[in-house]
Amino acid sequence: MAALSACLVDALGESEPAFQARVEANLEHVYNIIRDMEGSSNVAAMEILHWTREFLKELQNTRD
Repeated sequence: MAALSACLVDALGESEPAFQARVEANLEHVYNIIRDMEGSSNVAAMEILHWTREFLKELQNTRD
């Protein structure tokens, strides 16, 4: 799921470079919200968000 999401964001970011930055910021924001939720064990959701950001970074590094 994370790899597919990263591929979609990467492809859409080619036509609008600011798109990827907005998605990355949103991923971090949602990750922090989930992390701070009390009484909730959403480790799987947090891992998907984390790995999506990591895949996006790696895709960006392959272009630089």
